[in-house]
Amino acid sequence: MSSQQITAGAIVAVILGAVILAYSNQSSGRAQENDGSAPPSDPAVSSTGTDSGSGRPASLAQTIADTLSRPSSCECRDRYKGADPFMVSFEDVDPVMFCGYVEEVKSPRVMYAGEFGALACRRDTTFIEYGALTRARLDRYSDSVRVTRYRNLPYGPNWEERRVDIEANVLRAQEEKVHMTKRWVFDPPSLTAAEVDSILQRARELSDGGIDTDEVGQAEDMIYILMAAAISHPGKAEQTFLEYRESAPFYGYLGEIHTRASSLYRQHREKASKPASDELPVGRGVLGFEEGFILDFERGDSLSFGLHADTADATPDRLLTVYWEEKITAPYIRDLKSAWLVPEVDAFTYEKFYLRVVDRTQTWSKVIVNNATRKAYWLRHRAPLEFTPWPEFLTDKTLCVSPHSGRQLREEPSPDASVQPYKLSDSTCLVALEAQGEWLRVQKQRVCGSEWGKAQGDPAWIRWQKDGTLRATYSLTC
Repeated sequence: MSSQQITAGAIVAVILGAVILAYSNQSSGRAQENDGSAPPSDPAVSSTGTDSGSGRPASLAQTIADTLSRPSSCECRDRYKGADPFMVSFEDVDPVMFCGYVEEVKSPRVMYAGEFGALACRRDTTFIEYGALTRARLDRYSDSVRVTRYRNLPYGPNWEERRVDIEANVLRAQEEKVHMTKRWVFDPPSLTAAEVDSILQRARELSDGGIDTDEVGQAEDMIYILMAAAISHPGKAEQTFLEYRESAPFYGYLGEIHTRASSLYRQHREKASKPASDELPVGRGVLGFEEGFILDFERGDSLSFGLHADTADATPDRLLTVYWEEKITAPYIRDLKSAWLVPEVDAFTYEKFYLRVVDRTQTWSKVIVNNATRKAYWLRHRAPLEFTPWPEFLTDKTLCVSPHSGRQLREEPSPDASVQPYKLSDSTCLVALEAQGEWLRVQKQRVCGSEWGKAQGDPAWIRWQKDGTLRATYSLTC
């Protein structure tokens, strides 16, 4: 596939050249040096393929002309009338039109926009659609476009406001279609217990003393700071954050801020606990607890595992601690709902907890402790933790597996084999029978019902990994 291009400009079918020139001047005035908030430059993207000083790819006019010459031109939807469109061309695939309101142009590769949508040309498909209060950053790479939803939050040094990424969407052409991968990337600051106590004290002072007009900005920041405290230390901080709207004399505007912050908090708690996305390195397998360990855990027991930045470090950076939690009268993992610990599988109350292993020696395993940020530590081999390679995990410990969206079942373990159509219902799924290299032999079966295990149709094959990334999803329970 040839290099894909993202282009920025105002597209109007009439008097095309004049509009391009006008938008070029507009973009030039806004262009600034990259402030480091965007990802590192992709070396595969040429730095010479732009019009001098315009900040737009040199092929802009040709791309527009090619698009408008198609039987049905690609246009922004009615709700984005007056917006600035950005074209992305994919070989052998209908282009994608990005519609939004340009707020900032950092470079020919990086752009910020608001009230945003990504539409498939000549198709009734919306890949991404953001509302008026949403901001997004576009990063153009040689083979894809990354769209990152962000918010300005007080999470910088000394609680200064900065851009905080929330969710990333990567669009690329695959198998004659545009494929989108979505990943939750929100990473609020991790706080110590002393920092949380200080935050709670300040929140009480604001609440008890009343919020003056000149303190509204502080109160708005406090809502999001409390949210970071609640994520780092659930319990008292979580309760304070969720009830803060009732405890403080809120203006209507601050009430709306609290509603939005609460929604973001719930999304983080929900999405951060899901299995990893296919953008993580697949690694070697997973590390979990031996069968029966959680059931045999008794009141008063505690067990900690050191997490080291390097195997040569004598002192661990963090501890992975299993303890008895009286509130649920069962064992639990300390910090399991905090910002730093987002495991591969978080279902500890169902005796299922796994960390992805990306490297392994005779005595150590390097595990990803946060699937959103990819943060990894070394952990020394020690019972009751046990390592399970991916093929064994997928065939022996999962309930269902499935290929990622856009990928298909094959009659043989080969990308050139015939495609086998399939359709799943609420009571059926694909069960992994055996692994063969990068392929899994699967069988459509009934699960979680009276006819559990009843096979339907012939076995087929899915590719569970490719190019060092996981190409299948899985579930462990009904």
